[in-house]
Amino acid sequence: MTGRDSAARSAQEAVQWAVQLRSGTMSANERHALDRWLAASADNQAAWHKLADSLSALVAPAGVDHAAFRSALLVKEPSRRRFVLTGVSALAVASGGLWFWRQGAVDALPGAAPGVWMRTAIGERRTFEASGGSSLMLNARSAVQDIVSGDVHTYALDKGALYMDAPAQPSRVTPVSVRTRDGYLQTQSGAFGVTLVKQGTRVQVDRAYADILTLSGNRARLRAGERAVFDRNTIWRDAAHGPSFTSWTQGLYVASNTPLGDVVDALEPYLPGLLTITDEAAQHRVSGVFHLDRPEQTLQQIQDTLDVHVERFSRYMTVISA
Repeated sequence: MTGRDSAARSAQEAVQWAVQLRSGTMSANERHALDRWLAASADNQAAWHKLADSLSALVAPAGVDHAAFRSALLVKEPSRRRFVLTGVSALAVASGGLWFWRQGAVDALPGAAPGVWMRTAIGERRTFEASGGSSLMLNARSAVQDIVSGDVHTYALDKGALYMDAPAQPSRVTPVSVRTRDGYLQTQSGAFGVTLVKQGTRVQVDRAYADILTLSGNRARLRAGERAVFDRNTIWRDAAHGPSFTSWTQGLYVASNTPLGDVVDALEPYLPGLLTITDEAAQHRVSGVFHLDRPEQTLQQIQDTLDVHVERFSRYMTVISA
């Protein structure tokens, strides 16, 4: 086996070990096997550290100690990871090296020019000007691209959540359009929130209307007070009751008999590093108002009101368990 082949095999095995370690199902014998694998060769050790460096570059907040962050990412702990290696990003091995494939990224629009990116950092909400006098607010850790084709602007949500507010404009010729990995939302005049979730795209209309068009061609119109989740093929209308999906625009998460896992998902963009929760703890039901801009206080609130434990393993790793 050549040196390149050995390094490629070690890189692939490092990914497999990392996925197993982060899954929370690793036995003591398997942990010892990982230690033996690390000690077996310099290629294994180099691949392991390269993987940790790649992960820290992907998710570490700007300005943090990447060495400490890398150690936190690969620390052994018996909880299910909800942030890296599943959902937002997946690891793969190609040409002997590591690369990242972002699941569900928005495809380029035919004939459209490369657009301007708008992004937010950890804990940052920001409002941008959109076309035709509209405004676009991004939730923390979100990204959207303004793709221009002729005079038409399409706002492609790549990560996180946005809130579009399109005031009535008698002179507006083309609708305001938001695109996700699942389809489009359009309105001539309206206000609506869009969030990328595991099931697809979640939308809530707060004023006037928004039209949904899935990539497979299914359509639905939502009016003020209505909400839905859709993927590339199907639109599921949600009952018009319960907490608002767009309360994040006010820095709040309102829960009403809501799984704790959903609260954690809403809080993740406001904390540096990784916030994880075990499956058992994620099923706890909770009601209340949680302040997203004060994540440490919110974590304490969760621990004080529920039968769960909130543990800090480092500055960049928080684990919630039952």
